[in-house]
Amino acid sequence: MKRAFLTLTALVLGTVLSVNAATPRPAPDIRWGTAKGSTLRSFRGQPVVLLVSPSSSDKKVRAQVKRIWEYYRQLSERNLVVIGAFTRNPGLVKSNVPVAIAPDGAKIAQSLGVNPDEFTIVVIGKDGNMDLISDKVQAGQRLLDILINSYVPQSEQQRN
Repeated sequence: MKRAFLTLTALVLGTVLSVNAATPRPAPDIRWGTAKGSTLRSFRGQPVVLLVSPSSSDKKVRAQVKRIWEYYRQLSERNLVVIGAFTRNPGLVKSNVPVAIAPDGAKIAQSLGVNPDEFTIVVIGKDGNMDLISDKVQAGQRLLDILINSYVPQSEQQRN
């Protein structure tokens, strides 16, 4: 009985551990515009922080960009791209952090399945996986931890 249990446990663990770790929660391939490179997939291989909000002047957007700025050197070393998707009042984000503005923020919010009337931050790893979806402003260190501990950097580190 003990042997059967151990065999079953090994089989289950082997199955769980051998599951393809590709992308358990893939980000949708959001398209904006018609130019080449105007899709979320075109950033594959780079981490992306997507800020969805009704307005570029929303206080949570400003607070989040401020938190990103506190760790911007470390985040930019990892080729972080920050994209703003504003559903009602698009505009530039006044910050030292470069924020690309995606047109049609409402469509992007719908594609992600988030509320277009509230602030949402989505962190997409190098593998295209949505590693974080939250309506709360995230600390810069938290974003850095997510980028460091996502699947692709971990697998790259194991190879070295």
